[in-house]
Formats: sequence, C-alpha cells, structure tokens
Amino acid sequence: MSRAPRSIPGILTAIVISFVVVTYALSFALAALAIITTQLGPNLLRLNGVLPVYLFALISLRIIPANGLILVIVLMAIFSACFWAAAIDRGGFIASLKALTRKSKPTSTPDWLVVMPLLSSSLLIVTVLLSILLNSSGVSVGSLPATTPEELFASVAYAPVAEEVGFRITPIGLLIVIRTLLPLHRGRGLTRAGPITVAGRIALAFFSPDRAKEDAGLPSIGTKGWHGIHWSEWILLGATSILFGLAHSLSGAGWGPGKALTAGLSGFVLGVVYLWYGSYANILLHWSFNVYVFVILGSLAGGLYSDALASLSFFATIFLSIAGLVYGIRWLKPVKTPIMQTATPLAPPPQF
Repeated sequence: MSRAPRSIPGILTAIVISFVVVTYALSFALAALAIITTQLGPNLLRLNGVLPVYLFALISLRIIPANGLILVIVLMAIFSACFWAAAIDRGGFIASLKALTRKSKPTSTPDWLVVMPLLSSSLLIVTVLLSILLNSSGVSVGSLPATTPEELFASVAYAPVAEEVGFRITPIGLLIVIRTLLPLHRGRGLTRAGPITVAGRIALAFFSPDRAKEDAGLPSIGTKGWHGIHWSEWILLGATSILFGLAHSLSGAGWGPGKALTAGLSGFVLGVVYLWYGSYANILLHWSFNVYVFVILGSLAGGLYSDALASLSFFATIFLSIAGLVYGIRWLKPVKTPIMQTATPLAPPPQF
C-alpha cells in the first residue's frame, strides 16, 4: 500500500510545531529556574490570599485560602497532567505530526499538541490585531494593572484553571451531562444502568464532551463535524463567551471595554476546543496565552539565551499563525462526495 506523498510546507510546519512544543517544556524548566534562583520563589512563599472560585459562568466565591508558592506548584502539576493527556490522545503526537507532513487531508482528528501551536498562534495574532484596531478607534482594551511579579505570575497561572472551570467546564459540561443522560431516561434505563455507569457518564461529560456524546449515541464533532454541535450548545457557547468578555472588562483589573470583545472571541474558541477535545485542551490553550507568554515571550528567566528564545518563539508564532489559517481552512472544508456515474449498459449485438 503506497503512502501519500510528502508536502514541503507540511514538513516545515511540523518542524516549527516541534520547536514550539519543545519551548512548552522549556517554559516549565525556566519557571522552575526563576522560582529557585531569583526572588520570585521567596516572594511567592510570602504571598498568601483567598482564591476566587468560578462556577457556571455566574457564580464567584472566595472560599479557598492559598499560599502563592504551593498554588503555583499545584498548578504546574495540573498543567503537566494536561500535557500528558494531550500527548497520548487522538493517536498520539508523533503520529499526528507525521500525518501533517503528507499532502492528503487527515482522516481523523489530529492530536491536540499538533493543533494547539497552530490555533494559539492564529488566535494570538488575531486578538493582538483586534486590540490595535479597537485602541486606534478609541475603544480602550486596557491592560493588566501594575503589580508585583509574584502576584502577576500567580494570577496568570491560576486563571487557566479557574476561568476554564467557571466559564466552560461547569456550564457547558452540565449541558452535556443533561443531554447524555436523557437517552437513558427516555429509554427507562437510568435506574437499571446503576450508579457507577451514571457517574462514569457524568464524569466523561465534564472531561470529554465529544466522547460522552458518542457514547450516548448522539451526534458529535468527531462523527458529524460542525453538525455534531447541538443548537443548545451553540447558544450556551455564545452566552458563556459574552459573560467571559464582560467579566474581564468589568473586573476593575485594568481592562477597558474593548477587552469584552477580545476576551469574548477567545472564550468562544476555548469553548469550541472544550467541546471537541475536552477539558485538558481548553486549559492548555488558556495556559499558552497566560503562562507560556509570560515565561517565554516575557523572558521570565532573563539573560541572553532567554531573550534569544523569546525572539525565536515570536517568529515561530508569526509563521504558525499563517499556517494555522491555511490548515484550518483545509481541515474544516467539507469533503465533497464524488457522484458515482452509472454505467450505461451496452446494447446487445444484432441478431441475424
């Protein structure tokens, strides 16, 4: 069986994606280095406060006391677990990277570690350009307020988990729970299924909505593409995205009214990613905008090598933002089913 021919742009894109994934790992090492060798660590140790907890896009509670250093260590463990899940899901990172180098369109959903550098780069460039446009039009996007490095680092590390739980995982996940349990209820099999089966379906709905829908026999993105997103899910995606944008612009944390649009756009993309890949993916995408940008592009560790890495990562982001648009159009473009031509039967030979 012959393999599909290789694509030079695909090979180049795979190389840049591999570099970016390596910088993901380096960001953990650089963050640890900064904590150990600079005042960031001692300052985080002295930082104490109460964490906000967001639920169902509408509820905000301050109930969890936390130490800054312990919080960062726990969050890094969560991010590491998400990266492990991303690396082994959907056939694995290496297999999806090889598929990217071929000219043929992938026949299955690519691994998230292949998609994330493309999507995050494209979304970052779009939001930056949109912010410039809004600011030049007199609609201020604003910026984070001046604060200490340890407070900023702790807050940007906590946001991907707290905000994704509050604005994607709990509200959208609850809708998926209801939708996936309804078939059992209508078939009168909810009580016969047993508590373990029901609990497993609920957990799967929160962690991997698309797989939960497939297990329940519902249309999913993996099987039906965009038609696998139910109209109720589209409505909730829009509502949570609007609330996500408003929560930023009205937070009083230095953001202006324009932030509602840029954050709302990001929130919508994060919601689609959650529905498609699951909770680990939207948390990692949010991580790339917060922690990764802060550590790598912000040259957290400082020094010549850190600055060089920031420059290389910036150029990789520009390249992948263009590649992301190209591959996004290619992957999401519906495949036209060829129309089979019915062969016209030959007339019988004349009889003599």
